[in-house]
Amino acid sequence: MNARTLVFLVFGAIACDCAALECPPIPDQAHKDWDVTIKGAVGKIGPVKGAELENRTRTTTADVLGKLPQADRVYLEQMMYASYCSAIRDDKKLSESDKAARVHSYNLELRRTLSATKQPVAPVAREPAKPAVPDIHGRWISDVIHDRYLPDVAYRLRFQFEAVGGKVLGDVSEIRLDEPLDAGGVQRRIVDAKLDSETVAFHTSRDILVDSGREAYKEFYEGTVSTGSIKFARWDDRRGKVEHFVAKPMAPSDANH
Repeated sequence: MNARTLVFLVFGAIACDCAALECPPIPDQAHKDWDVTIKGAVGKIGPVKGAELENRTRTTTADVLGKLPQADRVYLEQMMYASYCSAIRDDKKLSESDKAARVHSYNLELRRTLSATKQPVAPVAREPAKPAVPDIHGRWISDVIHDRYLPDVAYRLRFQFEAVGGKVLGDVSEIRLDEPLDAGGVQRRIVDAKLDSETVAFHTSRDILVDSGREAYKEFYEGTVSTGSIKFARWDDRRGKVEHFVAKPMAPSDANH
């Protein structure tokens, strides 16, 4: 029901005291508990008139808005008008012209109160911000590592990372203890690298001499990145023995050490 229809119903009844007050039907609403709340609030207004009717209308409307902040304003106006109109229509003590006049006053104050309040806007759901990816770009050098298959062999690992977003390129080099840290060493390419907010993971490919010839296998690296260090775990797909070591950023002064 629109505003023009409401005005027609009210003034039609005022124009002739012999015509019974016509009230609009209760609007359909999925939330039946809203209907109960509104009917209960409007029912407390009672058969008052004049300034008292305006005051109670304002108070009742504000109370309903407080209880149903997300309810559509058009629905509230229609529901509150229909509820009040029905209550006044059934009052046998009032003449038809009195009923129409009170419904008219009520409707004006109802609209003023609803218009003075803004419909709350539902918050827009936002995706949580993705954690920042740590900056590991550059060269990193490990502490001394003893080979897990040849314990008498010791070396350091030098990591060269080129990180762009979540993608990591680069290589891993084995540097003998008697070589400077910027030596060529035995170099292996980083494969299938992944970088997130805390972890870098990748593998390299290598081979080993066995009785039947050379056997290829993969070495897997998983590092926890923190400020100034990466704590690595390394294992391979031959025996699965896990090594742990720490790598730190390589300073220019480390090159000849």
